[in-house]
This record gives sequence, C-alpha cells and structure tokens, in this order.
Amino acid sequence: MKSIARILGGVLAAIVAAAIVGVVVLKSMDFNEYRGLIAEQVKAATGRDLTIAGRLKLEISFSPSLAVEDVRLANAPWGSRPDMIVLKRLAAEVRFLPLLRGKVEINRLILSGLDVALEVDGQGRANWDMPGAGTPKGRAAAESGGVIPQVDRVTLRDLTLSYRDARDGVFFQATVQSFSLEAKDMESPMAIVLKASFADMPVNASGRIGAFKTIVEGGRLPIRLDVDVAGLKARAEGHVEDPRALKGIDVAIGIKTERLTSTIAALGPAVPALKDWNAPAVPADASFRLKGQGTTFAADNLKAHVGRSDLSGSVHATLKGGKPEISGSLASARLDLNEIFPPAPPPAARAKDDGRVFSADPLPVDVLRAFNVDLAAKIRTAVLPGGGVVVQDVNGRVTLKEGRLAIPVTLSAGGGSIKGDVSIDGTRTPATVALRLDGADVDWGRVLADSGAIEAVRESKAEVAVNLAGAGRSTREIMAALSGEAKIVVGPGRIQNRILDLAGGDVVGQVLGAINPFDRADEFTTLNCAVARFTVREGIADGRDSLALETGKMTVAGSGRLNLRNET
Repeated sequence: MKSIARILGGVLAAIVAAAIVGVVVLKSMDFNEYRGLIAEQVKAATGRDLTIAGRLKLEISFSPSLAVEDVRLANAPWGSRPDMIVLKRLAAEVRFLPLLRGKVEINRLILSGLDVALEVDGQGRANWDMPGAGTPKGRAAAESGGVIPQVDRVTLRDLTLSYRDARDGVFFQATVQSFSLEAKDMESPMAIVLKASFADMPVNASGRIGAFKTIVEGGRLPIRLDVDVAGLKARAEGHVEDPRALKGIDVAIGIKTERLTSTIAALGPAVPALKDWNAPAVPADASFRLKGQGTTFAADNLKAHVGRSDLSGSVHATLKGGKPEISGSLASARLDLNEIFPPAPPPAARAKDDGRVFSADPLPVDVLRAFNVDLAAKIRTAVLPGGGVVVQDVNGRVTLKEGRLAIPVTLSAGGGSIKGDVSIDGTRTPATVALRLDGADVDWGRVLADSGAIEAVRESKAEVAVNLAGAGRSTREIMAALSGEAKIVVGPGRIQNRILDLAGGDVVGQVLGAINPFDRADEFTTLNCAVARFTVREGIADGRDSLALETGKMTVAGSGRLNLRNET
C-alpha cells in the first residue's frame, strides 16, 4: 500500500513538474533568447536544473503552434541516472485571439517520447520531492507568469515510467502507448483514456477525474475509472484529498474476472508471488472501500468470492515507522481451500532432485520480520486442501509480532472439538517451530466419509494429542530435530474389514480367516479400541510397544519406529 501511495504521488508530482516546465516555456514569448531565464525560473520553482537542448519553434497563424525538443529535468543528486524527466518533443496549439490579450489558451498539448524515472533511496527520500517547490522563491517563480494556462486536451505518446525503491529492491517499468486528458477548461473534470502495457500485459483504462487545477493547487479530486488488466476488470470511484501529497483517499473499488486461471496466468510474470498458484478455472470478484489518510489505510466492507467460497470483513494497515502494521477481522460462510488451491500437476523431474519428501530449501524466515499482523477469522464451513476434509465453526487468529508468529485455532470436526496452536519464532537462528493439537469426541469415520473416502468406520470416536517442537533452517532440518509426543486413542465402533486388511496386509486377512470362517461375509468387524503412541526425540518417532488394536475377533499389539532424519 505504501509503494502504491508513493507511486501515485510520484506520478502526480511528475505531472505537476512537467506542467510547471510547460507553463514557464509556453508563457515566454521570445523563447530561444530567454532560454537561460526559463531554466532559472524552473530551477527556482523545482530546485532542479532544466536543459533545453533543441530549438524552440513558434509559428504564428490563427492557431499558433509551439514546438520544443529535447527537454530534460535533472534528477536528485543521489539518483541512478542524471535526468528524472526526459522529453523528446512538446507541441502546443494555441488560440490566437486570447494570446493577443495576454492569455494563454491551448487547444491541444502533445508530449512525445516522455521518459520519467521515479526513485526512492535507501533513506526513504523520493526524487520527486523537489527542494525548491515549497520555498517562497519557488512559489513566486511558479506564479510569476500569472494564471495557469487553459489546456483543453493533453496527449502523451510513447511514455516510459519506471519505479525503483532501494529499501526493498522493488522495481518495475511500464510503457504507455497513448494517454489523453480532455477537459473544457482548467476547472472542469478531465476525461481519461489510457492504452499501456506492464510486464507485457495490456492495460486499458478510461474514465473521469477532477480538474487539473485541483491537481496543481490542491483540494478534493473526484475519481471514476474503469481498468482492464489481463481480463481482470476493475472500477474505482471516489475522491482523493490534495493529490499532490495524498492527504486522504476514499474510493470504492470493485474487481471481477470470469476465469481466474487465465487472469493469474497473465499476471504471473508481473507478480512473482502468483506464478506458482495453480489457480482454479472459476469466476472471482471482490469489492471494498479504500479509505486512508497519511500512513493509515483501511479496506472496509470487503466482500470476495472465488467459485463457491466467500470472504467478508475489513483490513487496516498502518505504514509509519518503516514496518507495516496489519490488522482486521474476516469471516466466511464457506471456504473451500481444496477448490481455491487445487493440487498442482506433478513437476517435471529435476536433475538435482534427491527424492526426499522434506525439502532442504531455506525457509523464508526474514518475511516474519518484515511486518506485524493481527488478523481474526471465523469460518462456518471449511474444506481443507488435500483430502477435502470438512470442518465447521473455525475460529482462528494470526498474530505476528517482531518475527514471532502464533496461530491458535479452534474448530469442530465429526461432531467433536479440536484445538490447535502453531507457533514460529523467527527471532532465533535457526527458527523454532512448535505444534500443539488436542481433539476429543471426533467421529473419525464421519470425517473420512465427509471427505469422500470410503465409509471405513462407524460409530467410533477418537481423541488426539500432539505436542511437537523443532528448530532448523529448512523443513528437512526441522523434521530431523523434532521432539515431543503424539498419540491417538480410538473408542468402540465398527471398522470395515478392508481397512483391517490394508492396515495389516495379508497377515491380518489370514488371521481373520482362521479365527472367523464367516469373515468374508461380514462387511464390518466390531472395534473395541485402538491406541497409537509415539515418543519423538530428535527426529526419531519411537512407538515401542505402543501400538494396539482390539476387535471382537482379535487383539493385535506391536511396535514401530519412524526415522524423520532419513525418512525411513
């Protein structure tokens, strides 16, 4: 949000800077002779050097035309290139009769080959913050030519806009094939038409904003824009207070796409965070009201849908202090994570793939220290990814404070209750991870049936207790260092014989056949109880004499060991 605000502010500041240059140039009649004076006035108004390398041409007729070529406005001393703004050609068509009365009225202003570089250095200084603009001398220089000339239509051709932030390494570049602003006068709303591209994506926009005079002098600027980016259609309607400094914003925003798969595929190259999302081929939409002032912003009245899933609530963000603070509350009647994040197709075999299950790739722990979060969420029905297990009445909270992440959750599944808590301490090296999970009266046969699995168990409830912790720089290191306990206790019920066969292989099948000749005629076997308990120490899960199964036909006890270090 902070980058967006800075970019918008930079764009508007660049427009104002270009306008100041244009005002000074257009209001000087003996252009070539007073080229030095023009540069002096621009420097007084902006604090930057102006260079006019080409000649200034004026053709007098009933519609006089002015042409200026090769104009450059210097960058900040710390900038990555000498010039912040480079303009190949500026052409203006001026009304003749008002010019005789000393008034400049421009039918059309055309800027071709405009190259604007917006930059923020490591200290947070922006190159569009011009030292001379706010001084009395600067204001006097900007106003010395009298009133701002009236411009009916502005057309930009071949605009290149780049943005670079040295603090977080953000860089992007956009190309504008054509951009036009048209208004009756300087105090009337402006119609906008834009055709551009960003990271090879076509971007088209149209709409109306407030008067150009408001951009230059400040005040409330109304906005109504329709934007189409890679099949993603958006509408923004509201206003900005003092667009030069972005003192306030109140805009209703709506976003919609008919096919999320196509949109994400197109946005992937420009938004790296989306490139690995195997997005579903479903419609999606979102709407919210963006309000903010200074460094505090809020997305209120949030409503979103992806396929059959929904989300509502509000999110607030405070950007002061160099570290974003995000808080809010979200709710959903149904959230199908299995639909939103469908399984991706198996990746092609990699030459360096070692065949291990747990990844050795470093975990992005630095992200935990980049911002603070406090988000609460309530979900009536959730479908979990993978097997599609259905849970209800999910109440959770995500808190991230100075690198420490905590996610406590309560929910119900199979008529029982489950309480969990995941925490990651990113302030330690290596990071530590802890998991606690307690469940009671969970009808696990019902959970399996709800997820689409076979009806394996009936009338049996389970209790689960997990308490594990580990540290490491990757998932593989954490699993190798894992310690704690895990157990599951299954109560009386009926279990399908096929499950027993799967659990014990032919041995169980042969035992059942020997002790019960009618076994193949019976679909279910009475289950009295089952217990599995593992003690985990530094990646070794030991179930010595801790596995037991008792049915109406047999009792089975056993032991097992799972080595998480080498995955055996």
